[in-house]
Parts: sequence; structure tokens; C-alpha cells
Amino acid sequence: MERNDNKRPMSDQDLASYRAADARQMMAPWRRISEHLVPLIGELGFCALFRRAARLLAARYVWIDADASSKSAVALLAALEQAMGAIDAAEARIANEELLATFTRQLSAMVGDALTARLLATATDCPPGPQDAQEQK
Repeated sequence: MERNDNKRPMSDQDLASYRAADARQMMAPWRRISEHLVPLIGELGFCALFRRAARLLAARYVWIDADASSKSAVALLAALEQAMGAIDAAEARIANEELLATFTRQLSAMVGDALTARLLATATDCPPGPQDAQEQK
């Protein structure tokens, strides 16, 4: 069981609260990305990319459940947050990084590296690098 700064064992309630807070923090990039991408590629486009990325990782992380009936990015991300809050924080962080990377590769395959870099830079409030600013030819 995880321990807090006072070296006392965490209660189940404290552990659940800690995991939920950690999951909320991990969802911040997803929320920013969806806020910027949904107007550009549509709700269905975002959901399709997300479900595809989740399916590619499903063998390793069975708890990542991309409900095919969900037509809302908000619902998909809420389900991911809930799932991440229910598992070990270290596993959730690793899976989330892999899911973000897989999603990014899918987006890049769809619109190209340069546009993906610009879209994600805007979504994450990071300016694109000099080579990312050039249009892909």
C-alpha cells in the first residue's frame, strides 16, 4: 500500500482520493487536446482516433475501455479518467503516456507531422519548434 509524507499507511479512502486527483492531473492534456481538435476534426473524428489508439493498447491495458457506443469526447475522457483512478498510479501514468503517443501517431498519419505538431503545440500551450512551423510538403 502507498504511504503519505507522514509515513503512515494511507486509508482506502485516502488512496482512492489520491488516485482520483492523479487521474484528473493526467487528463489535463487530453482535455486541452480535445478542446482544440474537436472543432477541427469533429466529435466523431476525435472519438474515432481515441478509440483506435485505445484498441491498439487494449492487449496490455485491458482497463482502457473505449466504449464504441460513445459519440462524445467528454464521455470517452471521463471513462478514461475513472479507469485511471481505479488502478495503480504508476501503471496509469505509463498507459496514459503510451495512449497519448499512440493517439499522436494516429493524428500524424492522418494530417501529417507538421500540422500535428502545430495542433498539439496549440493544445498544450507550447510553441512549435522552428522546423515544426514549416508546412509539410
